[in-house]
Amino acid sequence: MKIGVNTRVWTSPFSTREFSLLPKIKSMGFDLVEVAVDDIALIDAKLLGQTAKDNELSVTICGAFGPSARRFER
Repeated sequence: MKIGVNTRVWTSPFSTREFSLLPKIKSMGFDLVEVAVDDIALIDAKLLGQTAKDNELSVTICGAFGPSARRFER
């Protein structure tokens, strides 16, 4: 079992500039970071993946989007 924490514990909206939280999250003993996405344009997904890997963290994504929210592009 992995134990994780949501980024909203520290900040909202979460963006690339908050990636500095990941070493702190790891040092607190968490295995996983759940990234709360308010606006996909605020997050560099490739850099997030690399930063998580560098800190030996798994990543999950969650979000709550209203009708005017940007959509994820596949």
